[in-house]
Amino acid sequence: MSISLNDIKGEQYEIYNIEYVTFGHLKGYITAKIYFTSSEYEHELLYRFLDDHGNGVGRTLVSIDYGNTGELVDVLWTEIESSLTTRAERSIKIKSDEYDIGYGHMGNGLTVWDRSREINGDYLTIAHIGPDRVVKFYDTDMPDDVRERIERVARTSDCNVSTTQDQKVFRTPPASE
Repeated sequence: MSISLNDIKGEQYEIYNIEYVTFGHLKGYITAKIYFTSSEYEHELLYRFLDDHGNGVGRTLVSIDYGNTGELVDVLWTEIESSLTTRAERSIKIKSDEYDIGYGHMGNGLTVWDRSREINGDYLTIAHIGPDRVVKFYDTDMPDDVRERIERVARTSDCNVSTTQDQKVFRTPPASE
């Protein structure tokens, strides 16, 4: 994937070698190279496509050359971020089979996590189902079928607090499906 030569505020730049990271601690990020024609230098950039609860919201340009900035980068930051956002949204669709969903009772409802993504050694929490069966989603980029799967568990689950305790997680009875 490559973004064609742009002319913004009199400066031309090209973004190329764009790679969407699908594993490890940078999963959900995009790495790429950017070349400004006036400086004739190649720079590395990091763009956060997915929300990363430990580091910030998605669709954000994180850094160019690991935080080094200059007048050129400062002036074009918003335009570069916008270009990457538009391009990434058109060409990257996160697949539901990339989610490895887990559920656990932590004292008030069910916490929902994705075992395929970790933040600081913990699985990434993507949603919470309250004791009243109301779902709060934390992952804004979640595919619809994953969202529907979590909502179905919220509606129909009749789970206990633990295997040794018969107290129910939810205050209301499950709906039949």
